[in-house]
Amino acid sequence: MKLGAPLATVLSLSLLLLAGCGGSDQPYASGLDSSKTVSSYTQSDAEKFCNSEASFVNGRYSKARRCVLNSAGTLTSNCSASEADLQAACKSDYDTCMADPTSVEDLDPSQCIATLPGTTCQATTADLNACVNDMTSALDAILASTPGCSAFTASACSSLKTMLQSGIQPCPTLKATCPEVVSALD
Repeated sequence: MKLGAPLATVLSLSLLLLAGCGGSDQPYASGLDSSKTVSSYTQSDAEKFCNSEASFVNGRYSKARRCVLNSAGTLTSNCSASEADLQAACKSDYDTCMADPTSVEDLDPSQCIATLPGTTCQATTADLNACVNDMTSALDAILASTPGCSAFTASACSSLKTMLQSGIQPCPTLKATCPEVVSALD
């Protein structure tokens, strides 16, 4: 069972952005001057921000949680399956994901590093920090709504499908003013 294109896009962007749960619940802070505008970032600033974002995200989410989310997300294309079939398929997908070392990837800071220096974006570091926190909050809400495979029911499937179809919409202001920067963060 595979996700439809819109669900797959939402889920894959989320997984790449927020590599499943296991680390700290502390908010993200890059360590850069919060009032500094992105348009004034040097190469060193971009590297510091992007490397710290990747480290934060990769440390926050474990492979096990990413695999649970991946498995549950895959199943949302067939919420009408029997509970036993949903749970068996979820466990099979999860086990396959956990066994495959390439099944889920860590966030790579290279696109972020390549995008931030030279942008005309007038957002501040505080805006970027808030966006990373918005994104982690959005994924955390999905993860909190995703049961383990043994509890994956048609009702849970339908709820998760509705949540995924509504899309992850963090950082709306930053997306409107600096879309290239938001794209670089995920």
